[in-house]
Amino acid sequence: MIKDIISANERVTLNGKEMSVLRENFPACFRADGSFDITRFSEFLKDKIDISHEGYELKFLGKNYAKMLASLDTETVIGMTNKNNQAKRKEIQKQFDKQERIKQKRKRKISWIFKIIMKKAKMKLMK
Repeated sequence: MIKDIISANERVTLNGKEMSVLRENFPACFRADGSFDITRFSEFLKDKIDISHEGYELKFLGKNYAKMLASLDTETVIGMTNKNNQAKRKEIQKQFDKQERIKQKRKRKISWIFKIIMKKAKMKLMK
């Protein structure tokens, strides 16, 4: 599975996913050599939407690299395989349980303080 993903990632090109979506949904807008014909595409959409040629572009260092990374599939596998990882998992679970107990204690203490304040307020109203 991981080998398949790695080999697929080696063949990924910039904007490859977007081009495959266009090729799938608008096959008539591609020429015989496989290049995309933007004029045919704009004529195809002319009656459905208003196409304007105004716009802006953000240019920054690493933009193409970020696009390439976004098109790659993840190669990371998370799993607990050895004793060290299981020990870490148990430690994390202990910490989580400890935080839950602290949270419940604080909740009970706040509830208790609120009850005392309400009793005092009722006593003042009765006087």
